[in-house]
Amino acid sequence: MIKSIPLTKLVQSPRNVRRHGDPTADSELKASIAAHGLLQNLIVRPAARGKFEVEAGERRRCALLALAEEKVLPKGYEVTCLVLEDDAEIAVETSLAENFHRLAMNPADEAQAFAALIDAGASTEDVARRFGLTVRFVEGRLRLATLSPVVFDALASGEITLDLAKAFGATSDQEIQARVYEQASSGYYAPSADSIRRMVLSGTVRGSDARARLVGRDA
Repeated sequence: MIKSIPLTKLVQSPRNVRRHGDPTADSELKASIAAHGLLQNLIVRPAARGKFEVEAGERRRCALLALAEEKVLPKGYEVTCLVLEDDAEIAVETSLAENFHRLAMNPADEAQAFAALIDAGASTEDVARRFGLTVRFVEGRLRLATLSPVVFDALASGEITLDLAKAFGATSDQEIQARVYEQASSGYYAPSADSIRRMVLSGTVRGSDARARLVGRDA
């Protein structure tokens, strides 16, 4: 159902798969909306207290909020939305489908989204087929979702590269991953993925190891 909904009643969905944006791209999107208006409907689901959760179009919602705050949009501005009544798995899939082929998603966002679909009952083969991916690609992203929280957060924030994150995943022991990450962070030189892989497989790393400085840290 297509419906016009006040911008103030639109909220971020906990199922929206994109967690990390690109400030430059977001600024360009805001400028485009200011100049040409909203060219694509947001996809939403009814929520509590008369609110609607945005399943697809969170970047557009944020751009609209910024324009409203700058008074580019009038008070009480309404947004044309497609209202869904689907279940949670379909909502996650809708959000993932919208984001996956647009602005490149952070691998951490992909990992969380694929994990949510698996938790909802999909198989790795289902996910791969739905999005035109290989099973190996999906399995790789699912392994990222099992990383130690400190390592996963570093990937999500861009502090470490995807290759380094994969190297931490050479062991399934999150305690070892976290210990190697903390020790490697205190070094001076950026380690290679091979170095990190050797460290986690051995379970130890010398704090003074010249290889042990993570990408993104200040020297």
